[in-house]
Amino acid sequence: MKKLIIPILILGLTLGGYAYADIATFYSEAGDGNIRSTEDGAEGWNVAHDAITGDATDYASESDNASSGTYSDGDYYIFRLFLPFDTSALPDNATVASSTLYFYSASVYSDDPDENDFVRLVQTTQNTTSTLFNALFDNCGSVNNPVAGATDLDLDNTTSGYNAWRLNETGLSWISLNSPTYLGIREGHDVVDDPFYNSTSDLNSLSIYLSEYADTSRDPYLTVEYTVPETPSLSPELKIKNGTLNIKNGTLIIK
Repeated sequence: MKKLIIPILILGLTLGGYAYADIATFYSEAGDGNIRSTEDGAEGWNVAHDAITGDATDYASESDNASSGTYSDGDYYIFRLFLPFDTSALPDNATVASSTLYFYSASVYSDDPDENDFVRLVQTTQNTTSTLFNALFDNCGSVNNPVAGATDLDLDNTTSGYNAWRLNETGLSWISLNSPTYLGIREGHDVVDDPFYNSTSDLNSLSIYLSEYADTSRDPYLTVEYTVPETPSLSPELKIKNGTLNIKNGTLIIK
């Protein structure tokens, strides 16, 4: 009887590998918080916006904000928000299918409701999950028009509880399988470098609860849906009708 020899690759859909899907949840780490830059005078906005180092850092409060605004004395200020997540527990061979950032809104202000009345999800280079310091102020995405990891969120469209922010393809590429994932939030005027309307004590701001909240009921968290390839084990000899099927050295032989 003649042998029928078929490369196993051809039967990949039947006998080859398959993938299983799973969803992992990661809460923000202790280094979540914000960094502020302030400046006065006619060039106050430009100086505050383009600063390399901030002048105040907070990663100990239960809530913080991403904002732009002016103090009662007319000084400009910008707060940039940092959200580190330790996603290193994801399988090294995982393929990220989708991811959503959930944050619990503490307060929202929109005193300058123009076309820049939004917040943007960005990638930071914080490079630490446990702390935050002034020198990281300009590590919250590019200084001007940082790449968006999700659709910009209009401040008027946020809710008083948890908000879901689905990452786009660019944002998905930021999810790290073997190290932390570093996200951040910037207010719209800060994003496009458009001076905030100069009226004292006004602001555009999104304030959210952080990991320092009493429990995890309001903490930011990141869900990651992923797939992992898996190859089923095959017996070296499988019985078929009126013959024997053998797999040897990557070749399927039917006798």
